[in-house]
Amino acid sequence: MEVKDPSEWMYDRADHRWKHCWKHPHAAFVPQYWGQVGKCSSKITDAVAAELLRDSLRDRLYVEDSLVEGDDDLIYPEEVYAVYDGAIYVAVPTRAGYSYHGYPYKGTLNKRLVKKLQEKAEKADCAAKFRKWVKEYIN
Repeated sequence: MEVKDPSEWMYDRADHRWKHCWKHPHAAFVPQYWGQVGKCSSKITDAVAAELLRDSLRDRLYVEDSLVEGDDDLIYPEEVYAVYDGAIYVAVPTRAGYSYHGYPYKGTLNKRLVKKLQEKAEKADCAAKFRKWVKEYIN
C-alpha cells in the first residue's frame, strides 16, 4: 500500500459544479432548501487552492483509522483541513488519493486540530478572523 505525498495531490475545482462559488471576498454559509451551503471566498484562485491543499492538515496525520484504502493500492485521508483568511476549509477526495475539492467547513473538529489550524491562522495574520469563525461555526 502506498500513501501519496500531499505535494502530489491536485486540486479539483469541479468546474461543472458551482454550489460553493459566489462573488464575495469572504467565506460564509447560505441557506438552501436542502440545508446550509458553504460558499468559498472569491479570492481563492486555483493556485491558492492548490497551495492550501499542499499545506493542509489531516485530522489524524496518517494514523491508520483515518485513512481509506482506494483503488491502485493507495491509502489516503478522507478529509484534509486548511485556513484561508480566517475561515476553515475542508477538502475531500474527488479521485481517491489523487485529487481533492474544498469548501468552507462548519461542524465538529477535535481540539488538537483546531489548535494546529489556529497556529496556521496566526502565521497568516488572520487569527482574529479565525477565532470568530471557530466561535460561530465549530462545535
